[in-house]
Amino acid sequence: MKQSLTKFLKYVNDENASGDVSQLKLKVRLEKIEEIWDKFEIVQTEIENSNSSEVDSHAEYREEFEENYYKAVGKARQIIDNSERNAEQLTN
Repeated sequence: MKQSLTKFLKYVNDENASGDVSQLKLKVRLEKIEEIWDKFEIVQTEIENSNSSEVDSHAEYREEFEENYYKAVGKARQIIDNSERNAEQLTN
């Protein structure tokens, strides 16, 4: 899951830097990463509940994953919003 998130974040950063955004691709990838989030929540909660001796390391892992998730999703949505606004301005 972490690898999928890392790939998505890299994709979003690359798309943002290049300015050559495919809205459709980005939206599909965003949907997939949101599915990964749901899976992460389930698996991470199970791990945390089953192994209370390593609470701190699990909390750190969750925090890191969440931070990267929110950063990636936020950037993706911003790119999509900007692209939609630009397209709207071109049609007006």
